[in-house]
Amino acid sequence: MAISLYRFDGYEAASPDAVAGDGRARVRAALRFATELPRAVRDAREGGAWRKTYRDQWRHFVDAIRAGTPAEPTLDDGRRALAVVLAAAESAATGRSVRVART
Repeated sequence: MAISLYRFDGYEAASPDAVAGDGRARVRAALRFATELPRAVRDAREGGAWRKTYRDQWRHFVDAIRAGTPAEPTLDDGRRALAVVLAAAESAATGRSVRVART
């Protein structure tokens, strides 16, 4: 698995047998690009995936208020996610494992 700046969704999976620069892999990537391009253009015209995600989050929040149910994710979820990100940054900077406290 890798993050790709050339894919519209940013996600790229490669087979363990893949060789960098393999001609067949390049052709498959070009075909995938051509297949995904129309959807990517449409999404970009509508504000991209970010805008859709943002809109969906607000819809979920409003629905939770109307139904009287808790909105998710919670502030605690956000705090725990931040702890993981900070631990990952510290690990990257120090080259060591960093334990994230359970809360």
